[in-house]
Amino acid sequence: MEYLPLGRTGLKVSKVSFGTGTFSQLYGNLDEAKALEAVKHAVQRGINYIDTAPYYGQGRSEEVLGRALRAIPRAAYYVATKVSRYEREYDGMFDYSAQKTRQSVERSLQLLGLDYLDVVQIHDVEFAPNLDIVLNETLPTLEALRAEGKLRFIGVSAYPLAVLREIITKAPGRFDTVLSYCRNTLFDDSLEEYIPFFREHKMGLICASGHGMGLLTNGGPQPWHPADRQLREVCAEAAAYCKREGVELGKLAMHHALQMPGPATFLAGMQTPELVQINLDAYFEGLSEKEADVLGYLKERYKRRRASPAMNPSEWFSEISNELWPGQCFSVKVKQVLHEERSKYQDIKIIQSESHGVVLILDGIIQCTERDEFAYQEMISFLPLCCHPNPQRVLIVGGGDGGVAREVAKHPAVLEVHQVEIDERVVELSKQYLPFMACGFESPKLKLTIGDGFEYMKQHEGAFDVIITDSSDPIGPAESLFRESYFELVKRALKPNGIICSQGGSFWLDAGHVRETLDYCRKHFPRVTYGLAAVPSYPTGQIGFFIASLNPETDFREPARKFEDAEIDQLGLRYYTTDVHRAAFTLPRFAAKALNP
Repeated sequence: MEYLPLGRTGLKVSKVSFGTGTFSQLYGNLDEAKALEAVKHAVQRGINYIDTAPYYGQGRSEEVLGRALRAIPRAAYYVATKVSRYEREYDGMFDYSAQKTRQSVERSLQLLGLDYLDVVQIHDVEFAPNLDIVLNETLPTLEALRAEGKLRFIGVSAYPLAVLREIITKAPGRFDTVLSYCRNTLFDDSLEEYIPFFREHKMGLICASGHGMGLLTNGGPQPWHPADRQLREVCAEAAAYCKREGVELGKLAMHHALQMPGPATFLAGMQTPELVQINLDAYFEGLSEKEADVLGYLKERYKRRRASPAMNPSEWFSEISNELWPGQCFSVKVKQVLHEERSKYQDIKIIQSESHGVVLILDGIIQCTERDEFAYQEMISFLPLCCHPNPQRVLIVGGGDGGVAREVAKHPAVLEVHQVEIDERVVELSKQYLPFMACGFESPKLKLTIGDGFEYMKQHEGAFDVIITDSSDPIGPAESLFRESYFELVKRALKPNGIICSQGGSFWLDAGHVRETLDYCRKHFPRVTYGLAAVPSYPTGQIGFFIASLNPETDFREPARKFEDAEIDQLGLRYYTTDVHRAAFTLPRFAAKALNP
């Protein structure tokens, strides 16, 4: 095994290193006996750098690793763990405070059974409310713990490479290591551009997840994987090709990653001795002639994918999701690809379609189209606003395209509109490509905050008459917006008799999930119901809304504020009317029976 200097730390680490993110439910059920054997086998074969984190299994990874290390001499390995990312639920997932940082390091030492940690990394700094809290609380706490002898070196990790460059630049000489993941793979070689910067700052570079967090393996990724549909499809094709050829894609991916000069070590998740052997074979044995031929074919395929836009004019965009609407999809013909990028949080695509005008697509899912967006925006806004007798102060969570803000600001009773959106790029791109919606940001009633909606509501208890949650669908980061803890938090941010409204999916697709979410809501609100709107570009042509009130006397079917036709026209409403409001709460018999207690 080759051992390389880890930046300026003085540590010499094995070129292949052992990741324990797989020691958790993130990668399926863990066979603990095999995990213990995997660690033992890895160390025996020369691996001396082992990475873990509190987030991996909420402590289980550290606990299992600690048991494995009891039988191994301390001089045989270095252990790196992390701070700042903890729970699976988004409410509680991240905490960069000094107090939590100290508590986390103490708990890691206890679970691992160690007197000191070799490296402690700040986990996924891109999710911090801002980098100031990292530099003023998290980092100084780690420096204090280092002075106390509880850790030796301090590192930082993130997915966006630009964020890593920014924080290292702002804290020169204070970080010793940097962990980058999924940026040196068959489909993404962007790490190469940043290596001179890391070298200039004498950073020990850990290159993680050459397998793309499971994308580049014959077994494929876990359901939670954030890759977009197109990338999943290409990787699935690669895995199928490797299976036909009798080759393990994971070995090819590891071999490819190992060829990059610059990183001190290449970190791979391994939970069985067999996986350890596959990755070590990629290093020690290299590839057979057949494996090399297959890798050459795949590299050329990924090269073509990177060189070409994901969608070309004259192609069709199909909204395919086996998780949300298996066996069906909505498609639009692409006239022009206006913009594509990966923000800190999601893939953003904006296209000009032949039939639906401009279309905003996030992580492969259509969010709105120019043709019918007004139906959704008006209903998610005016249903709750017109159920409240005097909705003066309104909060919008999400809604980065500006459509909900546009509608809320129209209501004559509304005096203040507060909006918190986590992805600034959605706001900026909507202003550029969707001005018919982003005009909502121009209202003098609006105050826009770029940040975390959970944290914002914690800081504004009892502040709002109406809260509207304009979220994406209930997978990935938005999943937490459909859980009981979210409704409990929203309730605390409401004034007495306040009303909430959230995107509620479609009972045609998953009545069980809709009922479950309604039940969560009923635990915290005395009045809860489900309303409907017709939006042709959404799956099933309908979208639902969860609406709840703290006032037990609220009658959702009969609006507290009614508008005459002349007023409707003056407000510029094209879908919402008082009659449509009443009809929205009339469900088909089968749906009413399925959703109501």
